[in-house]
Amino acid sequence: MQWSLVREILALVAVGALWGITNPLLKKGSDDTGFDPSRYSSRLQRLSAQFLHLVSNWRSVGPFLLNQCGSVLFYLTLSSADLSLAVPIANSLAFCFTALMGWYIGESMGGNSLQKQAGLLLMLVGITLCTVAKS
Repeated sequence: MQWSLVREILALVAVGALWGITNPLLKKGSDDTGFDPSRYSSRLQRLSAQFLHLVSNWRSVGPFLLNQCGSVLFYLTLSSADLSLAVPIANSLAFCFTALMGWYIGESMGGNSLQKQAGLLLMLVGITLCTVAKS
């Protein structure tokens, strides 16, 4: 396996981790804002107050900035990575990391846990097959 391919795969794993881990944190950070829209009479006041409230909330700003770092890394990786390999790896791993992080912070997964675990395993097997086939 070439070192450039290994470096690209590691960068895409980092992208998937940054995107996936921050998704549940963004959801949780934006839900726990304590913002009361009924205090504002006009739509523009409500919108600007909500924007300022979200920007000043570290629970939403921190994950957002990390998520954007993942996007920058993805953009930089696309300059050298094979597009048919980069997109499935990053998006599939983001899904896996989202599921794991959601489980870790106590989000309800609903449904059959065994089926979800099998789905994550099959997704990782598919990523591995794609990577091996391209090398």
